[in-house]
Amino acid sequence: LCGGCAQNYSSALFSKKCFETCSGENSPVPIAIVAVIGGCIYVVYVLLRPLSPINPAFRIITYFFNVASLVYYPMGRATQSWDDAAVQFFSSLVNLRPESRSHSALDVCVTGWQPFDVFVLHLAIPAGLFFAYLLFYGVKVGVGRLRRRRVTKRTLFVGLYSLTILSYSSIASFLFRLATCQYAVVEDITSGNMTLMEVTYSAGTLPCWRNRGGYVVLVVFGMFLIYSVPVGLFLWQALFPGRFLARFLHYIRVNAPQRWGERWRKRLDPKWGGVVVLYYIESELREKMWFWDVFLFVRRAVLESIFAFVTDPLNRMLAIASLCLLFLTSHMLLHPYKKGVYNLFEGVALACLCLCSLLSSSSTLFASAGIPFPSTFASSAERLDRSQVAVLLLGTLWMLVIVVYWLIPKVRRVKAFVLEVRRLGGIGAYVRYLRVAKKREEERKEEAEREGER
Repeated sequence: LCGGCAQNYSSALFSKKCFETCSGENSPVPIAIVAVIGGCIYVVYVLLRPLSPINPAFRIITYFFNVASLVYYPMGRATQSWDDAAVQFFSSLVNLRPESRSHSALDVCVTGWQPFDVFVLHLAIPAGLFFAYLLFYGVKVGVGRLRRRRVTKRTLFVGLYSLTILSYSSIASFLFRLATCQYAVVEDITSGNMTLMEVTYSAGTLPCWRNRGGYVVLVVFGMFLIYSVPVGLFLWQALFPGRFLARFLHYIRVNAPQRWGERWRKRLDPKWGGVVVLYYIESELREKMWFWDVFLFVRRAVLESIFAFVTDPLNRMLAIASLCLLFLTSHMLLHPYKKGVYNLFEGVALACLCLCSLLSSSSTLFASAGIPFPSTFASSAERLDRSQVAVLLLGTLWMLVIVVYWLIPKVRRVKAFVLEVRRLGGIGAYVRYLRVAKKREEERKEEAEREGER
C-alpha cells in the first residue's frame, strides 16, 4: 500500500522517496518546458508528415517499454547505476509517464506534491498530448480553408490511432491502479482518531473511488474507453467486406425469415467505410494477421490490470511471467509482419521481457519464501537486480538498433533531396522545378481526359 509524504515533505518525479527540502538544482520547471516543447514538436510532426502505414518498429518499441516497467522488480539495490538510469529514462520517455524507482539518480523534487500528484501525470500527459493534437489539427483545417485546400479526415484518424498506441498503457495504468482499493487504518483529520477506511492502493491518502462521485464517473468512463478501443477496433476490422463478421451478417440477412421485414434486413447490412485508414493500419501485417493490433491492445490491458489488481508481488510476477511466455510463443507461431526482419526484432524484444520477468519472479520468490536467508542473500538479491537491469539494457540497445533500421530509408531520402537541390542550384530552383513538374502532370491528365472523351 502506497501512502503519502509526511508533513513538510514533498514527493519527487522519478523517485518513490519523499524529501524534506527541494533544492533548486533539480527544478521541475526545465523538465516541464522540455516536455511541452517536445510534445508540440511530436504533434506537429504527426500532422505534417505524409500519411504512411504505421511502421512495425513503432509498435515494437512502444510495447517493449510499456511492459519493461511491469516486469522489473528490484530488491537488493541500494543505489542506482547508470544502466538502470538509462532504462528508466527511455521508459519514461516512451511511456509518457515518470517511471519511479526506490533509489533514483534522476529524482526531481516538487515542493508540496504528494505521490498521488505524480500518479496523476499518467493521465495528464497523454490527455495533454491528445488535446494539443486536436488543437493543431483544428488550426491546420482553418489554414487549409483560408488557402482553399482540403484537409482530409484520414490525417485525424491515423494521428489519433498513433497517439492511442503510444499512450494506451499509461492511461490504462492510471485507471486500473485508481480502481484498486484496500482497507487500511488511517487517521481522521477532524477528530484525530484512527479509523478503518477503504483507500486507494496506489495512494493511501486518497479515499477509494467508490466513495467519491467524481472518481466514480472517471473510473467508469475510463474503463469504458480502455475496453472499447480493442473491441471497437476488432468489430470495425471484422466488418470489412469478405471477413467473417461481414459474411456472418450477410448470411443472416439472406436467410432471415420473411416476418423480420425489410427494416431489420437493412440493419444487418451495415455500411462500412475507411478502407484507406485500414490500409495505413494493416498494410505492414500479413493478410491473416489483420487483428494483430487488437491483440497488442489486449496484451497491454491484461498486463496493466494484473499489475494493478494483483497486490501480492509473487502472484503478480508469476502471472506476468506466464503471460510473457505465452505472448512470445504466439509471436513465434504466427509471425504477424510481412517482413521477416520485424518478426525477428519483436521476437528478441519479447524474449528479453520474458527473461526479465523470470528473474523478477525469482527475486519475489526468495523474498516471500518465509525462511531464514543466508548471509549472502543481500549480494544474491543485488545480482538478480543487476541481471534484470542488464537484460532490460540489452533490450533498450536492441530498440536503438530497430530505430536505426527504421531511419535508414529516411536518411537515404534526405540525402537524395540534398543532392537534387545541389544539382538544381538551390532550394528556390528546386521549388520551381516541383511547380513545373506538377503543372506538366496536370496538363498530361487533362490531355488524357480529352483523348478519352474523343
